[in-house]
Amino acid sequence: MGNIKYFIIFFALVGLIISKESLAQSEATESFTGIEEIIVTARKKEEPLQETPVTITALTDAKIQKLYATDLKDLGMSVPNLLINQAASGSFSNSAAVFMRGIGNSDIDSTIDPPIGIFIDGVYVPRSSNSNLDLFDVEQVEVLRGPQGTLFGRNTTAGAIVVRSKRPTGEFGAKARLTMGEYGRRDLRVAVEAPLSDTLNAKISVLQQKSDGFYKARYLTHPDYSVSGQMSYEYDGDYQDTGGDDLFSVRPMLEFNPNENFTLTLIGEYSKDRSEPTPAINAAKPNMVLSRVYGRPGTGYSNIGTYNYGPGYIHADIKGLTAEAVWELEGGTLTSITNYRETEYQYKGEIDWTDAPMFGIVRTEPHEQKSTELRYNTDLSDRLSLTAGIYYFEQEYELRRDTFINTSGAFLAHIIGVTSQTHEQQSVFADLTYAISDRLNFSFGGRYTKEEKSFMQKPFSVGNVAAEIYKDDEWSNFGPKVGIDYQIDEDKLLYATLARGFKSGGFNGRGGTPTTLGPFDEESVDALEIGLKADWGSTLRTNVAFYLMRFEDLQRTVIRPLINCGCPNPQETITANAAEAEIKGIEIEIEWVPNDNFNLGVALAFNDAGYEEYFADVFGTGAQDYSGLPLQNAPDITAAINMSYSIDMANNASTVINLGWQYHDDLNASVTGYAPADIDARGLLNASIDYIPAEGNWRISAYGKNLADDVDKVAVTNVSVLFDLAFYSNPRVLGVELAWEY
Repeated sequence: MGNIKYFIIFFALVGLIISKESLAQSEATESFTGIEEIIVTARKKEEPLQETPVTITALTDAKIQKLYATDLKDLGMSVPNLLINQAASGSFSNSAAVFMRGIGNSDIDSTIDPPIGIFIDGVYVPRSSNSNLDLFDVEQVEVLRGPQGTLFGRNTTAGAIVVRSKRPTGEFGAKARLTMGEYGRRDLRVAVEAPLSDTLNAKISVLQQKSDGFYKARYLTHPDYSVSGQMSYEYDGDYQDTGGDDLFSVRPMLEFNPNENFTLTLIGEYSKDRSEPTPAINAAKPNMVLSRVYGRPGTGYSNIGTYNYGPGYIHADIKGLTAEAVWELEGGTLTSITNYRETEYQYKGEIDWTDAPMFGIVRTEPHEQKSTELRYNTDLSDRLSLTAGIYYFEQEYELRRDTFINTSGAFLAHIIGVTSQTHEQQSVFADLTYAISDRLNFSFGGRYTKEEKSFMQKPFSVGNVAAEIYKDDEWSNFGPKVGIDYQIDEDKLLYATLARGFKSGGFNGRGGTPTTLGPFDEESVDALEIGLKADWGSTLRTNVAFYLMRFEDLQRTVIRPLINCGCPNPQETITANAAEAEIKGIEIEIEWVPNDNFNLGVALAFNDAGYEEYFADVFGTGAQDYSGLPLQNAPDITAAINMSYSIDMANNASTVINLGWQYHDDLNASVTGYAPADIDARGLLNASIDYIPAEGNWRISAYGKNLADDVDKVAVTNVSVLFDLAFYSNPRVLGVELAWEY
């Protein structure tokens, strides 16, 4: 709490000093525009943010740029009650573990559905793997908090993140950004668009993102994870950079406008990821296998280590195509969004950051998804409006896990497990809004969902000889929502909603015995939200939301030992319906723009989250009462302060200074309340300075992230009795960026 107080005082003093000068400047400014009006699509139609009765934060392209955010992880802590880390073992650097209000998912397996939906251009991204989306050439990111089951569907019991790409404008244009920074950061982003005819517009965005990584490693030469036998290895050269990223991505678009009533947009997606796993620091306790058998106890943070199985890699190739068709009909708007996306994914690495030949992994996981949504927006009368539609989603994947374990110091045990699943979902939804008066609206709606999952597991065995186990199940659910909103005056909206969210059941792809494969049941949440959105003139905006969420059959995922199982892999990862939880709090967002030279934004959340009941077998020793445990990644306080000040210079040039501070209170990063997973309160200070010449079509910037250079523990994974893994934040990074736009 002390850090919060000092940082708020610091920013307040700086803000007062700047605002006095800015207010003096504004007296001579005749074209002051005030706070920007933001258009959002949180209710599947375009409407102003301040007139939308939903708890939502909208991050425009300009705000994303000021954060120097390259992907979704960089948005964590900048939105009230939002935390985003790398998923599962932080080694999977292309994955995102998203938590809102203490609800989220940190597992990377496709059998575990995340409770926060991620959508890009209207398409649901169902997997934590490859969900850490790049934010270049993005028009806007909308963060919706609370269950969004009516309009966004299944698995949005805690919220949704909606990303929209910039569309062609119908005119020729080009822009580029070159970023250079410490640790070998070198990114190039280019977007070009042009009209091809009177009815056809084209655009293409290209990204090349590279870095050397924040760690150095020395690798041992080793048989390539292939056969058992005597090991003979030597150190392979000197220490070298590791944990870097290497991503190439292309997003082409074609927009076809044959007439004023119809638009067809085709959005292609191709990305090639050749990054390296981010090291996980060995944090094994003295009684764990890595310490006792291999003599490698945890020694704390170090950015220098040795890999026995190395070097590792992440190979991910994604191809996709989205077709969005919009018909402006006489009675309303009909929208169709159809998508196909396939992923070829392989991960290879050793996750304990030691030279002990204990735990080498190869994960091979192809994935394919298809979806279609048909939606209709119309005004049924002067007072009644309708949004309704149907939705179909299908996905299938197969996961082969090759695990290499040295069991005696000379013998390499190669065990193989295979999992696959097919999944289909159909739903129908409707949302109606009735204007009781010019100021008072009542809304009601719901979504009926039916889905089926067919699951296969071939348990871990030496030589991949285990018998296949098949399971299937289906779930159906109706999620209602009612709301009321009242326009107090032109600039103030009071709203309240009551909604039920639904997260489907499933199977345990990493269950260790036939009895723990599942299925586990669906979870549900009832949520009440009361909010006030208020603009006080054109200079001050205050949005406040109170919420109460009650979860039943809350799904919890744990890694636990298999005691006396006689199986080759003595631990399992399972999800079970083990808990009831209550979460309540308040979220506050403030924006102050006294003039065109100064902008101050504050995001603050107070969150009270806890289990009402948690009875489960967490440690493989039988079910016990764990109701006193904290919720995973649920800090009591999150806060962010962002300030921007523009200095007018000679010859119409300008310099813009940006300061940002992000904070979360202490938390526990484990489902089980595991003491080593206690994470201290953390503040992060970022800054940048931009120089913009008179022409205004280019800028040069210098930026710094984590200026205090605090490298903090941000997550811990307990792998049963084998070892603990700790993950740490990035160090200070300084860089420069050159941006140009035509």
